[in-house]
Amino acid sequence: MWTLQGKRALVTGAARGIGRAIAIALAREGTELFLVGIDGAGLEASARETEVLGVKVQFEIRDLAKPAEVSASVAACLAAFDGGLDILVNSAGVLRYGIHNELRTETWNQSGHHFGARR
Repeated sequence: MWTLQGKRALVTGAARGIGRAIAIALAREGTELFLVGIDGAGLEASARETEVLGVKVQFEIRDLAKPAEVSASVAACLAAFDGGLDILVNSAGVLRYGIHNELRTETWNQSGHHFGARR
């Protein structure tokens, strides 16, 4: 039987919404968590909510729209998990409102709507 017990997961966008819900679901299954996001208060709340389920939880406040922050998060996660990672949930995102063909190029690129926007 397949199990998530004892697996290690990196969850981005874990401060709220889908990211938080997935983190909680993984914790219920016994998965150790490394949570990342830009909202510190939300991450702390997610960490508290998952820790009570009896799993090891760590978190880092990072702006994943910046490539250096992505690299730092991955390095911290791998260090926390002694070099191993079983599950990646990439739920971080940027939300912009407006008519897409009226958005400025900078806003479009920041939102990551097209591949290769950031190198």
